[in-house]
Parts: sequence; structure tokens; C-alpha cells
Amino acid sequence: MTIFNSVSLVCEDESWLLPYVFSLQNKLIKKGVTTSLVSDYSDIKNGDAAFFLGCTQICPTALLNR
Repeated sequence: MTIFNSVSLVCEDESWLLPYVFSLQNKLIKKGVTTSLVSDYSDIKNGDAAFFLGCTQICPTALLNR
């Protein structure tokens, strides 16, 4: 059973976590979760959840509401 249908993974381009984020994305896809990997907050899609991994800036409230 999948809890989320759509997830955004937010990780800065230069983050050392990026290889692990790719791994997480592949695991989510195998579970049937639609994922989008973005490095810019403005690219976050509407969805069930967003995971901010390796981010150094604060995301604006308006984008968190997506």
C-alpha cells in the first residue's frame, strides 16, 4: 500500500546527498510513487509531500503550501 502518490525531492545541485537522493527516487518509483527531483524551490510540483534534503536556504511559505 502506498501512502503517497506524488512526492517532490528537493536537493541542491552541489549537495553531497545527491547520490542518496537518486537512490531514494528509484525506490519510490518502484513503489509506484510519482517523483520529481528538483534543485530550485520554484520547481516544486503540487503533490502529497516534499522532502527537503541537503537544502541550505529556507523555502518560501507560498511554495510549501503546494
